[in-house]
Amino acid sequence: MSTNFIQRRRIQKYLIVLFVVVVIITILVVWQGFFVKRKPSEGEEKTRIHKKLEIDFQLLESPILEKLQSFTGIPVSEEEMGRDNPFLTY
Repeated sequence: MSTNFIQRRRIQKYLIVLFVVVVIITILVVWQGFFVKRKPSEGEEKTRIHKKLEIDFQLLESPILEKLQSFTGIPVSEEEMGRDNPFLTY
């Protein structure tokens, strides 16, 4: 009986140590992710250069787009569709 109690206490101590280690690792990961400012490398600095965005509106005047027809919609039938409460069993 006493050996069973001692074994449970020993397992409980190991679990407490494991929990503390997991909490410390979680705090370190959150700290690194949110609070530490890292310096960008040379490759990252080049990707942050913003280029001027130019939109070619001549594309909208192409003959292919002029042949398209507008969507008029789906006709709605007058019949009653579905059930009053679809979640009830049959």
